Amino acid sequence: MIADDTLAYADAECTEAAPECFSPAWWHARSHQELREFLDRGFGSAGFDGATAEAERRAREQRKAEDESARRKAARKKSLRLGILEALLLGCLVAVIAILLLR
Repeated sequence: MIADDTLAYADAECTEAAPECFSPAWWHARSHQELREFLDRGFGSAGFDGATAEAERRAREQRKAEDESARRKAARKKSLRLGILEALLLGCLVAVIAILLLR
């Protein structure tokens, strides 16, 4: 879509059927491409601030999901390492007891 089509699209969406034009819910419903088109029109254009805020919100959500995924991966790794350590210690304990009993 070119900028004029986007403006016409935004105007069409801001009718009585959608009274909350440029509200947070309205921005959430925009596609990534639509946000990019609002941002490409530049600073001072209609909707630039809202598009910027929505793009930042989506970036924060994505970063939060990535951080959560990394945290879960690290916890799983830690749990696996502790399990291996426990198995090694148990094996050493069994070996020491076997040596003491066979003397």
